[in-house]
Amino acid sequence: MSAFEHLMVLVLLVSLIVVCLYNKKNQQRYKEVVKIKDAALDISNHMMGIETTDEGFQYILEKCIELFEEASLGSILLVDEEGFLRAHAHYGFSETHIKNSIFRILYL
Repeated sequence: MSAFEHLMVLVLLVSLIVVCLYNKKNQQRYKEVVKIKDAALDISNHMMGIETTDEGFQYILEKCIELFEEASLGSILLVDEEGFLRAHAHYGFSETHIKNSIFRILYL
């Protein structure tokens, strides 16, 4: 085999490795997109039967925690009429800790 043929074989092998790695990365991305899509559909279906907005926020938060495997804590905070951030949903916090935590929003 000539040097040119050796070079062509090497280029072909490198190309195959790149394609395999690219496909593996795309498969992982595809799985993540499907997982997010399924969660969004589940949330949408669940919202039809909720009784309170806080119940809906709690469900959304729990689904988000499921999507991010590293997450162990989460909260949804909304500004009330007095300008305080109050928890409307939480995950991983004690009930007394989160209910006693209020934050004042400072407007500059």
